[in-house]
Amino acid sequence: MQKILFCDIDRTLIFDNHLHSLKDLESLREFHQSGNLLVYCTARNKAEADSVIRQFSLPYDYLILNNGSRIEDAYGTELFSRTIPGAAGMEILRLCRSFAGVCVYFYDPKRKKNCSLCNGWSDGEKGNSGKEEQERFWTEAKGIEAFDMIGIRTFGTEREIPRLVRIGSEIRYQCREEVQVTLNTLSLAVTAKDQTKGSAMEKLLTMLGKQQEVYCIGDSANDVSMFGLADTAYTFYDAAQWVKDPADEMVAYVYEAIDRILTRSVRTRTM
Repeated sequence: MQKILFCDIDRTLIFDNHLHSLKDLESLREFHQSGNLLVYCTARNKAEADSVIRQFSLPYDYLILNNGSRIEDAYGTELFSRTIPGAAGMEILRLCRSFAGVCVYFYDPKRKKNCSLCNGWSDGEKGNSGKEEQERFWTEAKGIEAFDMIGIRTFGTEREIPRLVRIGSEIRYQCREEVQVTLNTLSLAVTAKDQTKGSAMEKLLTMLGKQQEVYCIGDSANDVSMFGLADTAYTFYDAAQWVKDPADEMVAYVYEAIDRILTRSVRTRTM
């Protein structure tokens, strides 16, 4: 039976712009060449995901982008998209001005190339953008009718997570009818309401309309929404405990998960 693997990118396959392991790439190619489907699920936008795919020649069939708010196939055909209304996005960006020591960025669905580059706005000790950069940021933001995603990133360690949770709560309170806020490792992904990696995974499985063995692997809180939809969900030995708890199995590398997937049969998922 055909298998489908939903795989996170950052800190799962890629660490600091390097492959976690060359064996991961070999296993992904073996998995794909065996007639199985590969889906990369990421908070990156299209341009950022494409740069990694080209750099490492990653095989794939589908992309889940912007933390679940966009789905594309390997030919670049958009299969699903849901955006944050422009007014709600601007409200969030203005609210972020009160959060010191964070970097704020947005993805514009109409800019297919470098749509997140030079869009950052930051405040605090590290990375103050300066007047010219902030003016450019606001000029670009005001010209957008809708946002694919708004991201909020800290410059600290895991001790920043409680603060990110508080920021997320404030955003939800202000725009609760229009947005979804999801915690990543040291960042927040703000997407259209109810859009997560898990919701996009469910949509794609419904589009495919087949019986398949479904697997996923990820390392962060924003990957957890996928776990309950998979026959087997993998995470890593060094993942946070709240990520380990809902996972089925733990590995050190992606290739270990693929080795297990290729040598087992699991219950069939019925659409």
